[in-house]
Amino acid sequence: MEGKTKDIAQLTNDGLAARVAANRAKLEAIIKILILCGRQNIPLRGHRDASRNKEAADSANCGNFWALMDFRVEAGDKILAGHIASAPANATYTSGDIQNQLIDIIGDQIAQRIVDRVKDAGWFTVIADEVTDVANKEQLSLVLRYVDLSTKVVREDFVVFVECAAGVTGEALAKLITDTITSLGLDLGKLRGQSYDGAGNMAGARKGAAARITEKYPRALYLHCASHCLNLVVVSSLQDRLVQNMMGVVTRVAVFFDSHPKRQKALEAALNDADEEPDISKVKDLCRTRWVQRLDALESFLALHTMLVVCFNAILDEGPQAWSRDSITDANGLLTAITNTDFIAALVIVNKCLHYVRGITSSLQAEAKDLIAGMHDVSTVTATLAEVRRNGDKYHGERFEVVKSVCEAVHVTPSLPRLCGRQTQRNNVQADTPVQYYRRALTVPILDHMVSEIEARFTPHHSTALQGFCAIPALLLKMSMDAAKSQVQELVKLYDDDFVSGRSMEAELHCWRVKWVKAKAEHGEASLPTSVSAALPHASQMFPNIRCLLQLLATLPVTSCSSERSFSALKLVKDRQRSVMKNSRLTGLTLLQVHHDIPVDVGAVIDEFARRHPRRMQLVNVLHSE
Repeated sequence: MEGKTKDIAQLTNDGLAARVAANRAKLEAIIKILILCGRQNIPLRGHRDASRNKEAADSANCGNFWALMDFRVEAGDKILAGHIASAPANATYTSGDIQNQLIDIIGDQIAQRIVDRVKDAGWFTVIADEVTDVANKEQLSLVLRYVDLSTKVVREDFVVFVECAAGVTGEALAKLITDTITSLGLDLGKLRGQSYDGAGNMAGARKGAAARITEKYPRALYLHCASHCLNLVVVSSLQDRLVQNMMGVVTRVAVFFDSHPKRQKALEAALNDADEEPDISKVKDLCRTRWVQRLDALESFLALHTMLVVCFNAILDEGPQAWSRDSITDANGLLTAITNTDFIAALVIVNKCLHYVRGITSSLQAEAKDLIAGMHDVSTVTATLAEVRRNGDKYHGERFEVVKSVCEAVHVTPSLPRLCGRQTQRNNVQADTPVQYYRRALTVPILDHMVSEIEARFTPHHSTALQGFCAIPALLLKMSMDAAKSQVQELVKLYDDDFVSGRSMEAELHCWRVKWVKAKAEHGEASLPTSVSAALPHASQMFPNIRCLLQLLATLPVTSCSSERSFSALKLVKDRQRSVMKNSRLTGLTLLQVHHDIPVDVGAVIDEFARRHPRRMQLVNVLHSE
């Protein structure tokens, strides 16, 4: 009555709070270990670590998870040490099932942060691609592109891997994509774009996944991945027989050295004896899928060409006493092939031509790249290739000088191939000199094909959507006001419900134009934003419709490269030693590895774990009042 002691309810509450705090501290240490392993892609499990034998712990390898547990104990974590020493065998909270449950919750928390950003943005684009994992299961990677309104930055965030259990037909993939987006809590009515590769099941005009989704949601425009378009351009442009023969030889040389350590040592010996040892010591194989990436392999081959000839000659000189019959036979054949004028000319000319598309390859893969900037980069490359084609004699003459220097380094004289009156199996271009022959047989056809293929494959897929890019100040000031108004009106009809007030768009566009006319007069043309991403931060509350228009345009996809980046994480997380991993665990670990910028709230993870999986150890104080 005098208040010198606490009442029984308060004592009970305080005792429960202390136990809950201690239990949460134990689980917090376990969760932090899981987060560390996920962030750094450290495999959790060892040999039979699901139920570690404490007596045999010193002699058995129980996996990285238990090693990190022991490390924390040795570092002075007394709470965790007491838990490991005294916890009942069925309440250690360290089993594989508990790990999976915690990883699921952590992954859901990261995914929810992304979904919340997307909801704040309003509109989003889906980027998807499928790949076969190490367990021979078809996995669909789903990425969301949106504008982060807090930073005005365009983001492309991976959210989930989904197994294509129903197949990879257009109908099955369309249903899988829409069902997954719905399960994330997103409104498909806000879907404004789709980006996939050019496979028939995804991009088919009638039965592809994109067409089926667009049929239900007409504003979800499909744009073919620009990087895949560029890849197809290179594939189509390098179909000449001389080029195909050259690439076949490069592949055979790479296999020759890669399959035998002794052969690789012979190449390294040749490099060590060279006057100027190149930085490259290994022949790279040609990438099977990304043809633009073959440039790296061709460049390294060109750098090693002289040393390869020296190495092959050394193998032939050492003869049967040092080498097997297969090594001698292959070395002799490959030496003849790489010292042929056709091979050297094709290697040099293809290298020089592919250099023009190397920059745009990286440019198109940038997450913040918008459609108009991508198309501008494409037009720049097209114009450059056309200029090289017009000045063919000059540029080809420079390249053939490189061909002659490579030939001289291996004591080969450039010569014309044997020609005849009628030939259908190889190039039979009539020419008087080698420089003229290879200009007509290689340089001109490659450049012509590249220009025509770029113009054919990079035609705008949706001219209505591209018309909205007239709102970019640098483009707006280059056209008349009437032309800009007419282009914007098409978008107002398509996205009428998305604008604050579509009827005031013309007046707002006029004010927007005057704003940038003044900026140009005061600060010069360099002050004008040239892309959607650059213009978006300048769209203040005075221009609500312009802000909506720019945000919609920024949301439209350029490539599906972000999905393919997630494949790299997939290969690291789900490798041959972890091939039975379930998709929920796979997604959770991938989210941890990919999204280092999204912090994990450990307290919220414990609360959600207590709600989803009530267990013996009490983690929430139900008597505590907020």
